[in-house]
Amino acid sequence: MALGNGYVNEKMNIDTSIRYAYGHGIIDEKTWNTLERDCCNKCIDTCDFTQSHEPLYSDAPCLNDTDVIVYMNDQKANVRVLLYYGDTDMACNFMMGQQFSDQLGLKTNTLSMGAWSKRVRYGMGETLEFRGAGHMAPQWRAPQMYYVIQQFLLNHPI
Repeated sequence: MALGNGYVNEKMNIDTSIRYAYGHGIIDEKTWNTLERDCCNKCIDTCDFTQSHEPLYSDAPCLNDTDVIVYMNDQKANVRVLLYYGDTDMACNFMMGQQFSDQLGLKTNTLSMGAWSKRVRYGMGETLEFRGAGHMAPQWRAPQMYYVIQQFLLNHPI
């Protein structure tokens, strides 16, 4: 399974989007400090940006994806996984992909490979960050994406 700029976790996406915005100069220092002081009890590192007095709607009652969730969480299914992200995409940012992969708690190996950074997560999965690409990484980095997808489909190392 290959998933490009995947929206893998709602909470992580919200948390990392705010950090991404600050890290890329979209949110200025004054706003960041106000956020830290007024919303995060002066500790931005442990702040949960999904906490709200208003209800957050995350479930679609007409969609039953139970089978997919069960299958994708079955380690015995032995599904090979490729997650790739463009580093300029804020909608589904690379930081969310990194945190999602890190939460798997498996042995990691990180290699820098020119136009992208390869992060091997486990025997059946890897996460790639394409530098200079946005939400449509194959459009922005076509030669690199072609190589990656070919290698992935042929079950060769990337």
